[in-house]
Amino acid sequence: ALAVAVAVALATVATYLIVRGELRGQVDEALRERADVAGHMGRGFGMMGGLGRRGLDMPAPPLGGAAGYLQLVAADGTTARRAGEDVALPVSDRTLAVAAGTGNGFLADATVAGTHIRVLTVPLSTGTALQIARPLTEVDSVLDRLRLILALVGAGGIGLAALLGFGVARPAHGPRPPQ
Repeated sequence: ALAVAVAVALATVATYLIVRGELRGQVDEALRERADVAGHMGRGFGMMGGLGRRGLDMPAPPLGGAAGYLQLVAADGTTARRAGEDVALPVSDRTLAVAAGTGNGFLADATVAGTHIRVLTVPLSTGTALQIARPLTEVDSVLDRLRLILALVGAGGIGLAALLGFGVARPAHGPRPPQ
């Protein structure tokens, strides 16, 4: 019974981690695809050299794709966003290193204006980094439901294993002596 309970618990945790990785991987891949589009548009233009508008006004993604929230970051920490987008994405030392050309691109989670987001920061041109963010609210919602379902299934499986273990162990001890 204990072995079955441990197996159920491990399977539950493994299932959650695999699904979490797949969902977040899809968001990461979409962010990378948008960064590739921006990279092709922005080659050879520094942020102060005209990229401010050109790099932020990327073409829309294919039907159903998420455009993401864009921010340009200069090596000195200056930022630029699309017209009407006033929420600043976090700029860390690591972000500034990417803009300066001394750091590699990276993915990070953040909470901005109460929204859990995934941010991809990549070098765009000399002295400029591009940040593209997407909300993780849909992913978080699916994972919350999955945690509940797996907790219920796991608890049910462990309970059933305990019940069956008790049922098997009782006859194995032989008949009860008369009282």
